[in-house]
Amino acid sequence: MTIKRPFYKKIWFWLICTIAFFAILGSYYGLNQQPVEGQISEFNQTDDIYIHFIDVGQADCIFIDAGEYDILIDAGNRSDGQLVVDYLQSLQTDDIELIIATHPHEDHIGGMVDVLNAYNVDLIFKPGISSIETKTSENFEMKITENNIETIIPSFEQQFVFGDVIITILSDKNNIYEETNDFSIVCRIDYGQTSFIFTGDAESPVEHDIIDSQIDLKADVLKIGHHGGATSTTAQFLYKVSPDYAIISVGQDNKYGHPDELIINRLQTQGVNILRTDLQGSIIAKSDGLTVSFVNEKNVFPTTTPINNQPILDVTIIELDKKGERVVIINNENETVDLTDWYLLSTKGEQIFIFPAGFKLDAGEEVIIAGYGLRDTGDFIFEDGSGVWNNKENDDAILFDNNRNEVSYFDDGM
Repeated sequence: MTIKRPFYKKIWFWLICTIAFFAILGSYYGLNQQPVEGQISEFNQTDDIYIHFIDVGQADCIFIDAGEYDILIDAGNRSDGQLVVDYLQSLQTDDIELIIATHPHEDHIGGMVDVLNAYNVDLIFKPGISSIETKTSENFEMKITENNIETIIPSFEQQFVFGDVIITILSDKNNIYEETNDFSIVCRIDYGQTSFIFTGDAESPVEHDIIDSQIDLKADVLKIGHHGGATSTTAQFLYKVSPDYAIISVGQDNKYGHPDELIINRLQTQGVNILRTDLQGSIIAKSDGLTVSFVNEKNVFPTTTPINNQPILDVTIIELDKKGERVVIINNENETVDLTDWYLLSTKGEQIFIFPAGFKLDAGEEVIIAGYGLRDTGDFIFEDGSGVWNNKENDDAILFDNNRNEVSYFDDGM
């Protein structure tokens, strides 16, 4: 004979089950929805991470060895696939937690199939563009489906945590561009107090959009966009990142003439240490969370040290006459300011005027920088060539000190 429970006992049973269910659900939700900072309970400064800029010729491949977490950004050309696998195996890599396929060009995803054949991969980031119809892209997509790998298209400012490493997405998947390069996933990776920016092949339109977003761009290391081509690494973007080191992944004697001399000069003007895979081979960065150092077979580079921020001086751009090709700067400090190696930037044309060594501006005094052809109207000439300031489009002026800190910004009002 079946014995039925009293009705009130049934109610208590289901009530307790319901409470327990929502308690567990709430606990899980709270654990997984906490801010990024809360997911890193305590940064362990005794650990080091290593970022390998693998020499794959005229292509990109970056491997981040962060202890238990392995991250691969791009995988070179098709012919580089086995080279990349061999390199990872030499590091005793057992699996890959994340792959970032910045954009579907062969020199960035060509070696992916070999990597996916060799390793279990947990997650793949893809850009906000449908894969272009090439055999390489088709094979990559088929292998992702075959291996049943989770893929996501990350959003602007979205953050992901892998151990003590934070990945922040800087590019916006919703932006529409004409060039496939400009759909590249751009991200910043932070480890303790050190940071790295990876740009894929993103060019100037993307850089301008990222700057306009007002997101933090300061980083110790910048992977130069598009193998050092002149269409990337705009002066303003470089100033915003203000890196100590620039990495250029480029092939020897390549047919494109990369890296462009304009980019090399721009980096040298800012005093950035330049490392190139065509000259140094594979380049390895080490971060302990406080400093970054580079070591490879041919060079040992100095370690970065935390920068002691100097106060921003009150030296101000008070006039920008675009038609008259004239910029006026005043020293509002109560003492003389040494402007040696300070910079004035035209944001549209990206022309740069560098103050000469030993130039000092007394308290309350003004200095005039004139455009080309107005040699008698200014204390200094901006630079030779055609007019500096663009009269038809927005062309603001920015003044930087010798530590690449922004001192004064003048909006031209357009």
